[in-house]
Amino acid sequence: MNAIKKTRFLKLMAVGVLVSVLALPQVAFSAPEIKASGGGKNWTFNVGVTAIRDDNLLGAPERGPIPLSLQGKNFDDTGIRWNSNIGYNYKQSSKLSFKFDYDVNQTLYEENSARDITTQMFGINTEYKISPLVNVQLMYKYIYNIVDGNDFSGINYIRPSFNYMHRTFGMTAIHFLYSDTNNWITSLRNTETTGAGIAQYIFFSNYTRRLTIGYQYRDDDAKGKNFDRDTHAVNVGFKTPLFYGINMTTDARYTQKDYKTRLAIDTRLREDNEQRYSLGLDKVLIAKMGYLQNLVLRGLYTHTYNRSTEDAVFAVNNHWELGLSAAF
Repeated sequence: MNAIKKTRFLKLMAVGVLVSVLALPQVAFSAPEIKASGGGKNWTFNVGVTAIRDDNLLGAPERGPIPLSLQGKNFDDTGIRWNSNIGYNYKQSSKLSFKFDYDVNQTLYEENSARDITTQMFGINTEYKISPLVNVQLMYKYIYNIVDGNDFSGINYIRPSFNYMHRTFGMTAIHFLYSDTNNWITSLRNTETTGAGIAQYIFFSNYTRRLTIGYQYRDDDAKGKNFDRDTHAVNVGFKTPLFYGINMTTDARYTQKDYKTRLAIDTRLREDNEQRYSLGLDKVLIAKMGYLQNLVLRGLYTHTYNRSTEDAVFAVNNHWELGLSAAF
């Protein structure tokens, strides 16, 4: 392909990666719920604001020359993200319940407005309790992404799951997933995704500490065959209280993406191997005040190291966040 087409291709690929990173984590790796029995209906509302900084937001490669689409850009950037969620819980019976929710979050960068993204998610989660410790859930979300003020993609996401809580060994969660992505910028990124995963949540110290071990497989079947790939993701996480009411959450995730037809620069099939390590701290500043249920201060550091047979995406990034969230 000529230089102009290649530059546009790399730019669309980078934005597509950004959307997949920001839009889906909360549904792709979210933990299922085992809730206490109760009745009635109730509304929930959450809102938050976060300052963010990346030292390599654009993914400048560690190897090879800087792509033409990134030349002259500031890789180190700061921004702000705000998010809100409103949910409605409805219990049909002691066994069957529904949660309807709407999420919106927006990230705005100081220098790289082309990476500004607004995501809206409309969802419903249905839960049926087989017993107090066993349930099945069916989640559906429609995810609508706007990048740099332009409609980017719409995603239908479905995830059924089976969850079993053992009194000694913790909770086992098995899920399947299907998503259908309609990309309005380039139809080559229209993708059907199928997958499955399993996670084990092990609790300690009267449920105040939690160890998480998980694996997920995804198969992306895209209209543009260069985007067809298999993805394997393994993660290990730990959450524990520290002192003065501070909680710590750590996570290590390894993701391998095997492209089915796309060749790297050395004619091998492209393969990406991403390592991501995160450390989060949070503290409840106000537990209860009027309608306010929780005001929480949060900090997060994430280190991402992506190795690849394609030099243009062989990159390292350090990401920091500091923000407040409130639940009502």
